[in-house]
Amino acid sequence: MKKATILITFITFSICVNAQSEKISGSWLMTKVEKGGEPQEIYNPTDFAEDGNVMIFGMPFGTWKYQKKGNLIEMKSEMEKEFNGDWAIDKLDKDEMILSSAGTKLYYLRLYPEKIKEANRTSGLIGTWNYADEEYETNLLKFEAPNTFVLKSISGMETSTSQGEWMFDPSDNSLLITGFAYNIRGKNKIVKLNDKELEFTHEGLSIKATKENPSGIKIERLTFVYEDFPEEFDPYEIIPAKWQDLGELVSYLSTVEYLEYSYGTLIEDFGIFSYKPVLKKVEANSEKNEVMFTFLSIFQGDTMQNGQKYKDHLSESYNFFFPWEEPSVYRSLGTETITVPAGTFECTLIEGIDGEDKVKFWMINDKPGVYARTIRETEVPFGELEYNLIELEGIK
Repeated sequence: MKKATILITFITFSICVNAQSEKISGSWLMTKVEKGGEPQEIYNPTDFAEDGNVMIFGMPFGTWKYQKKGNLIEMKSEMEKEFNGDWAIDKLDKDEMILSSAGTKLYYLRLYPEKIKEANRTSGLIGTWNYADEEYETNLLKFEAPNTFVLKSISGMETSTSQGEWMFDPSDNSLLITGFAYNIRGKNKIVKLNDKELEFTHEGLSIKATKENPSGIKIERLTFVYEDFPEEFDPYEIIPAKWQDLGELVSYLSTVEYLEYSYGTLIEDFGIFSYKPVLKKVEANSEKNEVMFTFLSIFQGDTMQNGQKYKDHLSESYNFFFPWEEPSVYRSLGTETITVPAGTFECTLIEGIDGEDKVKFWMINDKPGVYARTIRETEVPFGELEYNLIELEGIK
């Protein structure tokens, strides 16, 4: 009889332990850490696996084990020593868990992966969105099914990439961003969403984005190599006549105040171009036979100077590609009439190699100093492609 009582007690104990363990195991979202009474929002997806492992963002973080004595969770982690030890279960139900240890509290909300997948699938958010903020002139936010995102932020030559998970909650029209995209991380309120526009608020700031359409993108790869070019060539036979004559160059450019260009950078892993406006301010003096280009970029209504190029009878006098630099080798492919946003122009088509870059120029024959289109591409280490497409938007 005594053995039977012990067995019943053991079975009852095991059932209680297993029941509590089952309540704990599964997917949770760590929303907040409170230390010394000061809360800090975290939003870390955390899995308490049935096999006793703890995963954060899908990566091994440590181990856990439920202890009935004291109603606590024993956690071990080599990554974060602060998590080691016993955590008292202050609250545990089907949707919420609160753990505490030595003045620190961890707050969790239960995640239901299948519900998240379905809500995300029907949210209208899947795809790539483009917006600017105070730090970056271009932010490309790609929501992928079922619940991952990639954010690429670009400002000039600076680029950063962050990743994480996203969750749409139709009950309050909110968008939860986890991961390392700190400028939008946390809970965001969606104000507007259709097939072209997305507007949401983050910590009181309004973010307005437009939908990008990556389908059907085609780029002209520059496949030539250095050995394809002749060892000797005569620039005077290749370059348009008006581009060779400083007087012709200055005379035409004296009628121009600004050249407007769109500067497109290929975001290869997104399958789209990121465009920004670029101005070239032109100051030509026919009496002194000189011309100066000032390069300007526009970001959120502010105009910034990025450099200058000057030409007269001494400086740059033999650079027929002004205001670009002359490639080390180049050749002519003849003439071509092309249409760009600024209009239709007859151009001399030049391709060449400039250091590590391959270039292709459409030089407008009767408008020296004005390119209708330029392509520049470079293969950088690890096989990545840097590709720029620049087109003439207007002549003022």
